[in-house]
Amino acid sequence: MLSRIKLLRNLAVAGVLGGMLAACGSSSNVSSGTASNAGPTTTSGQAAAAAFFKGKTMTFINPYGAGGSYETWALTLKPYLIKELGLATINIVNDTGGGGTVGANDLYAAKPDGLTIGDTNATGDILNQILKVNGVKYDSSKFGWIGRPDTAAQVGVMSAASGLSSLAQVVSEYGPGSSKTLVALVAGQGSADYVAERMLLNVLKVHYRQISTFQGSSAAKVGLLSGDGTFLELGYTSMLPLITSKKVTPVYVWRVNSFASLPGTPSISTIEKQFNLPSSSASTLNSFAGVMGLGHAFAAPPGVPADRLALLRSAFKEAMANPSLLAQAKKENLVPGYASGTALQSIIDAAKSNASQIVAASS
Repeated sequence: MLSRIKLLRNLAVAGVLGGMLAACGSSSNVSSGTASNAGPTTTSGQAAAAAFFKGKTMTFINPYGAGGSYETWALTLKPYLIKELGLATINIVNDTGGGGTVGANDLYAAKPDGLTIGDTNATGDILNQILKVNGVKYDSSKFGWIGRPDTAAQVGVMSAASGLSSLAQVVSEYGPGSSKTLVALVAGQGSADYVAERMLLNVLKVHYRQISTFQGSSAAKVGLLSGDGTFLELGYTSMLPLITSKKVTPVYVWRVNSFASLPGTPSISTIEKQFNLPSSSASTLNSFAGVMGLGHAFAAPPGVPADRLALLRSAFKEAMANPSLLAQAKKENLVPGYASGTALQSIIDAAKSNASQIVAASS
């Protein structure tokens, strides 16, 4: 049974997730008073912002380790943002720890002049904030959201050493009636992966033990390959080298429907039919799949002047429309899919309505 503290934290998750889901399918309910919600800038403001960035050095905070999809997106976007903003250069800083929390904290506390931006695990950061995870020092609703570059799905895999190659086999081995326990790894407690893993395994009534002491995806993958566990969920780009080398087998993707990059891997709708899930469970999984679509979310600290934030958003949008960037992203096995900063802001600001069914599924 859940402890009182855990129950209160889970109820907090309900509010944030439900609000996000409402925002995904409706008009935004954007709060006022933040720089990211300021009105259109004037021509003189645009000119001033362009003059400010020209020849400057920008710092880009990557909240995870080197070599993962976060750093890959930063490196891919770097030359295009330099060009669009007229910068001298961009310094990428791998600011790791706490499943992305350290990087998010440092981005939030950075000087709000527009010269520090970063990638975030938006869904995980919001969950950490609402769950009051120790060490969180940011308010996700106050970031200056710039945009999202991708539509990559989260992927659940089994290690090749496990001998299991499908979700049906996992349920058969560790599900109802079994005395065995699946050891499921996760890159950080409170992250989107952490909640998503628990949700799906709970819905399928899998007996599992979750280990969430790893600091970042690279460490979690090392743990999987070294036998610390046999199950792991991560983003597609981060997991792809292990899938390609056949060291792991994908058993599901967090998409309502199929994911073109992993044809044949069961999506949420396929899982619902395969296991004949009740409508309440299906609704929960479908809803959370929408939340997981926040993906990589680029942001600036709170308080960046409106004209500079507007230029950051415009530069990001122009970069994401560049055919050369899109070609390079595909070469890097990234999955481009632009969403605006205002769209992200709307989803995050709407994180306030009830989603108790998701809490029950992930507790």
